[in-house]
Amino acid sequence: MELQNVLQQRRSIRKYKQQPVEKEKIEEMIQAAIYSESWKNSQTPRYHVIQSKEMLEQFKKKCLPEFNQKNIADAPVLIVTTFVKDRAGFQRNGSPDNELQNGWGVYDCGLANQNLILKATEFGLGTLVMGIRDERAIRELLEIPVQETIVSVIGVGYPNIEPSMPKRKTNALQCSSSHLRGLRRYPPRKRSLRCTASQRTALRFPARPVLFWFSFPVDLPSVHRIFRLVVVVRKK
Repeated sequence: MELQNVLQQRRSIRKYKQQPVEKEKIEEMIQAAIYSESWKNSQTPRYHVIQSKEMLEQFKKKCLPEFNQKNIADAPVLIVTTFVKDRAGFQRNGSPDNELQNGWGVYDCGLANQNLILKATEFGLGTLVMGIRDERAIRELLEIPVQETIVSVIGVGYPNIEPSMPKRKTNALQCSSSHLRGLRRYPPRKRSLRCTASQRTALRFPARPVLFWFSFPVDLPSVHRIFRLVVVVRKK
């Protein structure tokens, strides 16, 4: 299945067939999650898979609110997603790289989860991401270590419903002058760039020098740089 089809066919499924999910597919879904990018390749997401009927019943009853119990009543697989805290977004000495701190762990976990979900869609499986859950009950039942932060619970199974796609926002970008942040006007300066006669003919220069300041954040591996383009023009 092509990626575009997978993206368009993915749905949040709340009714499942009473059909087991093959172990090989679960393993390939987790492997797809492992392929996702992460902060400094820290690879902190973790996955706790529940498949046995006994554990599924206990988990649904103890760890999920009633409405989510109904949403995944027939789901044969539940995956609890976590991440190892204080790694992504932190230096080796334990100090945070920026103000988001463990927010980067949540971010990386979301990236990995998206890979997992899209792989499930490719297999013809349905998923449901649930954020309303009892964190303490989950930690106790599954014996999740304190070093891991619990993020979500994902229901997985063969869908027994074909919901239509909810209305999506368009990709049209509406931009006005008020959105051009970083465009600043400065008072005249003594020095400026000189233009050739052909350039002066092609362009109409303002009576006062204008400086345009643009900031381009570029995400490179472990590097964040800012490029500034400064253009000063003066009417001769």
